Amino acid sequence: MAGDGVAFTGEDWAELTPVDCELKLSIGQSRDVKVTQRKMKDGKINVRRNIWNQVVLWDTEEEYKVEIENFKKAPAELVVVEHIPGYWKMAKSSDQYDKKDAFTIEYHLALPKESKKTVTFA
Repeated sequence: MAGDGVAFTGEDWAELTPVDCELKLSIGQSRDVKVTQRKMKDGKINVRRNIWNQVVLWDTEEEYKVEIENFKKAPAELVVVEHIPGYWKMAKSSDQYDKKDAFTIEYHLALPKESKKTVTFA
């Protein structure tokens, strides 16, 4: 839509397009590295109730799966940064991670060319 602040800075030519008219471009997909994160589990444990039997406090049990695909014809060095809010305790992790501060962990990964890796943590 005109005026949305989108700019195409490629090396191609388009037909003359008057101001405020629509121009459609197909620029394809740049698929060097793709990262997909999914929450696999989200449960409540250690549920605490008040004297009226209302739930007032609980702990959460979450599990995540991060899939990384390297489409390049060269190896890729990646740092996957995860921000975890609140008080947390890592129950399990498929790979080693660096705890940067109370709310941030980093996975340093080396992916061979044209490969896929899955990191899970809970």
